[in-house]
Amino acid sequence: MTTTHSLTVISAFPPVISVTPWHDPVIVLVGHDPRSLYAEQFWLSILGPSASWFLRRVADGFDVYPDGFELDLPELAAALGLAWAPGSQSVFARTLARVVQFGAAHPMGTTGMLVRRRLPSLTRRQLERLPESLRSAHAAWASQQLDELAGAPDRPMERLAS
Repeated sequence: MTTTHSLTVISAFPPVISVTPWHDPVIVLVGHDPRSLYAEQFWLSILGPSASWFLRRVADGFDVYPDGFELDLPELAAALGLAWAPGSQSVFARTLARVVQFGAAHPMGTTGMLVRRRLPSLTRRQLERLPESLRSAHAAWASQQLDELAGAPDRPMERLAS
């Protein structure tokens, strides 16, 4: 889905939408919680702060309502310090479009969204967009993950998912 198309769909959302977990069996095992240090350190500069906070708030909602919940968009926008208004020019609508653009969510018609419970590790292309200091930090993180896997060959998926 293109950014323009997703923004068009999102701008038609009613004030309250259904948010449902996006079940991806691979990412569930090896992904990162949106509230994790990995998400804060590496995804933040890709998604931006408002999209990152959106995902954190939805993750909190999934902790309470694992099968999904109704999300009041104007209320959440205000809680994040953003303006909400119907239409594609809304700052909050652009935040939701960014979450979709980077694969963390997907619109479900015009009344809801599928949202990932966990984020994948950054792609090579995303890593190239990071400042050098974060690319180096990510390389160190990846090396540590490989070292931990080498030390625990019987449980590799649990090590990656932490």
